[in-house]
Amino acid sequence: MCRPTIWGLAIVWNKNLALSIIPVETASDRLCAVVIKSDNQSIVLCNVYMPCDNNTDENFEIYGDVLYEMLTLFELYRGYDFIIGGDFNVDFKRNESRNLGLLKQFIDEEMFTCVSLQCPNTEFTYENNRGNKSFIDHFIVSESLTNCNVNVSHDGNNLTEHKPITLETTCSSIIISNENFSQIKIEWDKSTDINISNYKNLQDQYFNQYIIPNGILDCNDFNCKQHNDCILEKLEEFIDIIKFSVNATIPNKRFSHKKGLVGWHEFVKP
Repeated sequence: MCRPTIWGLAIVWNKNLALSIIPVETASDRLCAVVIKSDNQSIVLCNVYMPCDNNTDENFEIYGDVLYEMLTLFELYRGYDFIIGGDFNVDFKRNESRNLGLLKQFIDEEMFTCVSLQCPNTEFTYENNRGNKSFIDHFIVSESLTNCNVNVSHDGNNLTEHKPITLETTCSSIIISNENFSQIKIEWDKSTDINISNYKNLQDQYFNQYIIPNGILDCNDFNCKQHNDCILEKLEEFIDIIKFSVNATIPNKRFSHKKGLVGWHEFVKP
């Protein structure tokens, strides 16, 4: 899971997917993101919670700051497909909105498409206790991903003012069967001094062979994109070393995958 933010943002994925999924560090608590890579596709998935559209200068500035950070991600991962979803707090029917003007400019200049606009004009994603309705939750995607389906769910079991909005698109991946899936719990509290010593020694052994290319170490260009793939590969290698060292030296317990959470199969499961 991508780290939750103070605004309640999170990105959760099925552990059974045979994909490389790496969280991306973001400066704003109103934005979280992950990079998803398969053999033939690379996607940056972003989740946002934008400030209220109350026409104040403060919220207008915050709105622009979050869009700018998404723009930096777009520059950093140029060539990747993008999916940006969340509460944008703007309804495209309100043309007088300054925040909407910023969002439209962002969409047009970066050649994105707001696919949630394909929903019927009578559709809505938010309804307050006075019965006022608006469509403020959206999905914005790269032009190459416009062949997708967007749906708003009006479920009586949902007690919040926001209605769940879902997007379906194609991403090739292998899904590991739940029947054969198990997890390993590392029992640090049961490890002895010998376990810890072996863990450190094994890590040292592998990290002595862990080489970061000089081209990355010597690069001082903050906007450089030449080394993106190599950095991600070295990060995955680093994580693999940690995992292998832990599993090989620290006591652990294997247990079967538990039954899914309510709503997982209906709304989240691929």
